[in-house]
This record gives sequence, C-alpha cells and structure tokens, in this order.
Amino acid sequence: GCRFAQARGRGVLATTRNVIIEDNTFDRLQHGGIQLAPEMLHFKVAAGLDNVLISKNRFINCNLGPSPSWGEIFIGAIMKGWRHGATGINRNIVIRDNHIENTGTLWLHVGSTDGIVVENNTIINGNSQDGYIDWMFAAVTLVNSRNIRFEGNRFSWSRGDDEAYSFWDIKENVDSNTLVVSGNEGFHAPRNS
Repeated sequence: GCRFAQARGRGVLATTRNVIIEDNTFDRLQHGGIQLAPEMLHFKVAAGLDNVLISKNRFINCNLGPSPSWGEIFIGAIMKGWRHGATGINRNIVIRDNHIENTGTLWLHVGSTDGIVVENNTIINGNSQDGYIDWMFAAVTLVNSRNIRFEGNRFSWSRGDDEAYSFWDIKENVDSNTLVVSGNEGFHAPRNS
C-alpha cells in the first residue's frame, strides 16, 4: 500500500526473485512505474527475475517526462551494447487487476521473458504522447520472449483509431506459437500470431 508521487524517476526497480508489487499508487512519475530489469550494462546487478506478481496497482499520469522510459511496466534484461538479453532470463511473471491511466508511451515492454500472464488490467488513454522513438507508437512491445498470455484486458487509445499507431510492436525472437490473446477489449491478437 505505498504511494509513489511526483518524482523524476521510476517508482519501483526489482532485480530479484519472489517479488510481489501490490496495492500501490504510482502518480505523476516522470518515468514508468515499475521496472523489472536485471542489468549487465553498467552496474551488473542480478541474474534474472522469477515468480513476480504485479497486482491491484494504480498508475496515473506516469511516464510523461521529457525522457520517458521503455514502458509504464518494463520487463527486460539490458546487456552490454544495449542489447536485449536472451529469452528466459526472466520467468513466471503475472500482471493482473491493475488500473493504468494516461501513460505517456508504451504501457508494457516484455523482453527476455519465458512465461508471462497479463490479465484483467484496465488501460485508459494508453500511449498518450508522441514518442520520440518510432517503437513508442505502440502500446506493447515484445522481444526475445515466449509463453505470453493476454486475457481479459481493457484498453482505450487517447488518439482514437489513428492507423499510424499499432497496439503491438513485435521485435525479434518472439515465439508467436506461444502467444495467446483472448477475451480483450480495445485490441486483438497481432496479425502474425
């Protein structure tokens, strides 16, 4: 039940296993609310995440700063040379029952992950400001990941039905045979899955 408000950075950085981030409010942070990221670029911290629950949190007007992060919720592993880590560095992640309103860029980045469930989240005015990098025109980015499930989520664009914006940005090494998308409102499965 913590409140993170009006800060220049992100709300929570987790780099370990058996993490529960629940019943918190992230309000007007310049960066995204949650970053799950073992990092081997500068600080060389952590070996990967396993068994993570992000549940019943509220994100309001976050990631709207001058240099937004890669997502309201960022899951990944940044390696030397700013490369994404291999599939499976992060495992068994559940994102459920969160309320996200007016996020500046992506609402979710999933990288280097084997096993993620994203269910029953409400996203209002997702991706509400122009990204300064082309991939920020999507709502969700997937890279180096498999065993991904999106079910029962509700999403609304602040931009209407502008075709310049896509819900999905699927990068390299995503196993589309293990991507399940069903029962969502405001978006559907990517064309290539």
